[in-house]
Amino acid sequence: MEFDKLSKYKAHMKNHEEDKPYRCTQCSQTYIVPENLRLHVALHNENNLTCPECGKSFSRLASFKQHLSIHVREELFVCPECSDEFTSLVCCAFSLLLLYTW
Repeated sequence: MEFDKLSKYKAHMKNHEEDKPYRCTQCSQTYIVPENLRLHVALHNENNLTCPECGKSFSRLASFKQHLSIHVREELFVCPECSDEFTSLVCCAFSLLLLYTW
């Protein structure tokens, strides 16, 4: 997709701000990686502090939260033009901007 004006490009990129398709049904948290949503959902069930990834059980919520963080996968945005991966949508958008302005 090509843009003849920077303002049109910026407006288009606004549409992608919520490009995290995996949404928690109990809160507003969203994810790119489905496994991260599964880990997050486990935090809503405070009566069963069992890791959905490895099955380890905990008696304290704080310990459970800390443990889940070891399983979280990095959420990367992939550029639709060059397939490079970025840690934020802003960096991905900047890459596209450079691609079309150089």
